[in-house]
Amino acid sequence: MNFRLRTGAGKTAYNPKDRFGQGGHGEPGRAEQSRENRGPGGAPPHTPKRRTETAEDARWTERLSEETLPEDFTDRFMAELGGIEIEAPEPPSVDAGPHSDKRRSSAAAPRSRRTRSWIAAALAILLVGGALLYAQPTIADRVRSLFATDLLLAPDQGMKAVRAAGKVLDPQIRVEDQGFTIAVNELIADANRIVVGLTITDKNGDPFNGAVHPRFRITDGNYAEIATWSGEIIEGSTSKYNLHFTRPVLTDKMQIEAEIDQLEKWVDYKPKRQASGNWNFSIDVDLSDATAHTIQTPLPESYTTPQGVVIQMRGATRTPSGGSLEYETSLNAKAAAKAAGGTAAYHKLDYHLEDENGDMIQGSDTKDEPDKPFDLDRWTLHARWFQVLDNLDYDRQKIKFVLDSYVIREKSDAAVTFDPSALSPEQPAKFEDSGDKLVLTGARIMRNPTLPIAHKKEVKPSEMALVIGVTGTSNNFFGLNDWVAEDETGKRYEAKYSGALGIGKDQPLDGEFVVSGLAEAPRALTLRRVMVNHTYRDADWSFVLPQTGVPAVSSQ
Repeated sequence: MNFRLRTGAGKTAYNPKDRFGQGGHGEPGRAEQSRENRGPGGAPPHTPKRRTETAEDARWTERLSEETLPEDFTDRFMAELGGIEIEAPEPPSVDAGPHSDKRRSSAAAPRSRRTRSWIAAALAILLVGGALLYAQPTIADRVRSLFATDLLLAPDQGMKAVRAAGKVLDPQIRVEDQGFTIAVNELIADANRIVVGLTITDKNGDPFNGAVHPRFRITDGNYAEIATWSGEIIEGSTSKYNLHFTRPVLTDKMQIEAEIDQLEKWVDYKPKRQASGNWNFSIDVDLSDATAHTIQTPLPESYTTPQGVVIQMRGATRTPSGGSLEYETSLNAKAAAKAAGGTAAYHKLDYHLEDENGDMIQGSDTKDEPDKPFDLDRWTLHARWFQVLDNLDYDRQKIKFVLDSYVIREKSDAAVTFDPSALSPEQPAKFEDSGDKLVLTGARIMRNPTLPIAHKKEVKPSEMALVIGVTGTSNNFFGLNDWVAEDETGKRYEAKYSGALGIGKDQPLDGEFVVSGLAEAPRALTLRRVMVNHTYRDADWSFVLPQTGVPAVSSQ
């Protein structure tokens, strides 16, 4: 793997904007990427998980969660001790005071004293630990690492496989500005994803526990931008950016650009700007070695679900850091007749993978990804899916694909009518549809809780809302349903659910419907669901992935 660090504006920084000019082809913001990746029906793309260490967590994990040290650490440590001069204390004076007996006893036993002094010196060095370890660059690099197993950013199976093969890359990025240094000494890259290990230190070389929120722009060898949509982001003094691609990189070259212009410190669990500067960097990555260790396996399997989702598998890919599955789905006439949007309506599969012992492979369950993006072919109206997995070693063990359920976004006209003033836990209104069972337990007029907090006492009628308490269970992804409310005159109002919800079968609900624009309760109100992300669990399909493949396709 070959790398070339580019430097430009700032002390040792390269600004991607310099390459394209202001307003050029730099990375769009995350909101813009989300709009570009929306699928039919407006499903937003998944946002990578983001977790942030507290300052207290970071102090302990940085010093206590190191992985196993090198075999020569003890020898090197004792060599350090060998160079320490330990002077004997001054003989005690006659007027030594009430503790003179102890001091005379110590002076009378120099060998014992020297032994204890050595032990004390060793303990002092171990307790100070951080200063000594960080003074040794090779040890410091190992301690503050993506592979420190007890940290929040513990490596996944794909990362471990890359490390075992000796394929973790060191781009030797070190950018300094405003007294802070950002370094990238660990990088994993292949056709499906990148994992970037980024460390931050202050002017004293101590770990800086904060966040930098880098804006990544990734392009392939044809200068085409690669969007990312899932993975994992964990920030701290050592940050992990595990970014899954929305399509495979089919060239042997890839460039990673990162724009960083501020550092934040967590104070009382809130981010506070610590410094502004220029810590931008760019890395040219040679993927030829990763491609040489990648295989592709065609998958001919197909299936049509009882409710009309047609599935055609395309293939599996095994990369050094995991793999990917590719498949197409479409709606037949039966499904399209009920779908909100016909043949082009939003739909998706929920599945998991099992190893040869029948255990679920970690990270393979897709039901927690309700907003997974896809490409819709405008001519065939087939949806094309690209699923990146951190662990897909089907060439080494038998892996089974198991379809659990599937979702179709459908039209609905299910409704319940009630008198808001008469609602109570003892006299509720009930709604049942598509496996969802709701209980409406009360209603009140109040300022709309979804609006920003007002600092003025006067509330406009347009700022009022009818808030309806609701409990029950859901069998669908409740957060992506569309609701309206109608009063006795037929006038419609926007209605939205706000509150706790789960994903899966018979998940409890506890929240409220907010009907905007109602300044007083009507005599009768109809709550109507007009669109439902209907989850079906009537599929019965699985297959085992072949354990063979062909060399990966790559263009120069």
